[in-house]
Amino acid sequence: MKTLRLIFSLCFFFSFFALQAQSDSPLPGQKIRIKMINGEYHEGLLLEKNDPFIILENSNGTFKLLAENIKKVNEHPYDGTFEYRNNHDTRYFIAPSAIPLKKGKGIYSNFFLTTNAVNYGISNNFS
Repeated sequence: MKTLRLIFSLCFFFSFFALQAQSDSPLPGQKIRIKMINGEYHEGLLLEKNDPFIILENSNGTFKLLAENIKKVNEHPYDGTFEYRNNHDTRYFIAPSAIPLKKGKGIYSNFFLTTNAVNYGISNNFS
């Protein structure tokens, strides 16, 4: 019983060393996406983060962005060439899924020139 208590106590004690706080701000060397106050997005590698500036590098060069004009900074690990929204997230290959369309959105589908389908989002929960 004493050995079991000792093992449990040691495991409990050493488990605190494995805990690390997640950093809200990205570190230099991370790939990030920055949203500016005016709505522009900038993606690239964070080189340096000073008080008044953030220095970002991407395929277009090195940019020095003023921190007061930045609305949001997120980590962006995507490395692909193309990135776009999935316009068919409510459909399977030939049939609609259970995911409803957003209000006011619609889809027209034609399968092999024989079957036509029209879907329209009446509300965000019903289409």
